[in-house]
Amino acid sequence: MGEIILRNLTKKFGHVTAIRDLNVEIKNGEIVSFLGPSGCGKTTTLRLIAGLERPTDGEIYIDGELVSSKKTLVPPERRNLGMVFQNYAVWPHMTVFANVAYPLRIRKIPKKEIMQRVEEMLELVGMRGYEARYPDQLSGGQQQRVALARALIVRPAALLLDEPLSNLDAKLRERMRFELMELHKNTKITVVYVTHDQAEAMVLSDRIMVMNEGTIQQVGTPLEIYRQPVNRFVADFIGVANFVDCKLLEVNDGKGTVLVGTGTILECEVSPHVSPGQRGVLFIRPESIELHTREKPGTVAGLVRRKVFLGGKIDYRIEVEGMEWRVEGDPEGTIREGDRVYLLVKRARFIPE
Repeated sequence: MGEIILRNLTKKFGHVTAIRDLNVEIKNGEIVSFLGPSGCGKTTTLRLIAGLERPTDGEIYIDGELVSSKKTLVPPERRNLGMVFQNYAVWPHMTVFANVAYPLRIRKIPKKEIMQRVEEMLELVGMRGYEARYPDQLSGGQQQRVALARALIVRPAALLLDEPLSNLDAKLRERMRFELMELHKNTKITVVYVTHDQAEAMVLSDRIMVMNEGTIQQVGTPLEIYRQPVNRFVADFIGVANFVDCKLLEVNDGKGTVLVGTGTILECEVSPHVSPGQRGVLFIRPESIELHTREKPGTVAGLVRRKVFLGGKIDYRIEVEGMEWRVEGDPEGTIREGDRVYLLVKRARFIPE
């Protein structure tokens, strides 16, 4: 079991409202990420779930039991949750074995069972053979695995992860993402993951809760969040995007046309709650634009202002009617800075003001 429900959850620190009226249901076995910029309330939400903070208003239920409200606060040790922090928090004076075994020892588990469960857990996180080492003899990734093993050894209902990979270098962070996915596949545990890193959220999550200024802006799968953002904040926070001022002309069954600039008309996707005449922005991902050297039907003319090599692709900055568009291109292409080019938009979405 590992269902977590937040109902009308609010937390204030003095006159500052850290989170406001959150309503979230996290299903058993699901990986849910709280994603957002620093100060948006995501870590406060995790601390409330863990029992490290009491809500100002609202309720938290874990597996149907009320664990937090204005009048109720079940302490962290009685919530059957595992937690891994940004700084790992492994004890430097203890060996790997002692670190992982500690939660069982304070629960008075028999020594034979402790030996067995520690071996199983170290095998699960790929740390067999490191039992006698101390944390200062381990890499950052290995210390993180020890912290995960220690959190999981009590067989918690859910695992709470607070920016667990942010102290690792880029390559190790990428590798650990996939190790966490494999760990979840093997354990089927509910995971609540807090991060400001959109790539981590995209790779790991079944659903993403995008937060800003203490509220949830959008809830959805990684694909929904990436392709169908509900507002400009979500679109801008997730990935790279172009935002082009426009006016909605027509709407028909989820499709529409917009007027861009001095007279260009483009097709786009629209949400069900928009109507002709509304102003807003056209949201276009760089990879949703084809770059051509000759004019074709439906293309928009532009001038290449900057060209940056990024390994597997070229990042072009193209001026279109006084606005800068970002477009991805083939690194083997012959387009140069100063060239006149033609942009064909393959996918765009209208976001109202």
